[in-house]
Amino acid sequence: MDRGAAAEAGIEAATAAGDAALSGGPPAPARADAHASPRRLRIPTMGVDSAVVDLGITERGEWELPTVEVGWYRHTTAPGAVGNAVLVGHLNDSWGLPRVFARLKDVRLGDTIEVESAPATGAPARLVRYVVSEKRLVPSTAVDMMDPSAGARLTLFTCAGTWDFLRGEYSQRQLVVARRVAA
Repeated sequence: MDRGAAAEAGIEAATAAGDAALSGGPPAPARADAHASPRRLRIPTMGVDSAVVDLGITERGEWELPTVEVGWYRHTTAPGAVGNAVLVGHLNDSWGLPRVFARLKDVRLGDTIEVESAPATGAPARLVRYVVSEKRLVPSTAVDMMDPSAGARLTLFTCAGTWDFLRGEYSQRQLVVARRVAA
């Protein structure tokens, strides 16, 4: 299995384990506007300007994964609302070339992250700004990044650590947590 496919398998394995830990699936969304889906993610200090696609759970009970762009787990909070909006992106592709979150580890505390949402009602797009408040590495089996939060939080994650050939996945996940700033 190539590194990219194996990385995807690693995320699938971690999220499948997470599904079991979540006892019955992902947390219920706490959305202010159930129709506001994120459509773009920008991290200026990293040069990231990516489309965002909605992700769910496969028929096999595994978390879906984005292809090239960033993915938002629609079972988590919509960006801008109180709760935890969770976005994922790949570290690299099947050739080991960098993907959208290749430099996520380089984000610094205080950096700005912008999420543009598009309400289904035809209302104008809305831009929500966050500031990075936390970075951490967690084991590849961790699922707490999906937990709800009391404030308006954005959680980004990707693969990190070392490649484990026996397990066919990376050893860790890089998490970046950001808090919403007033408009």
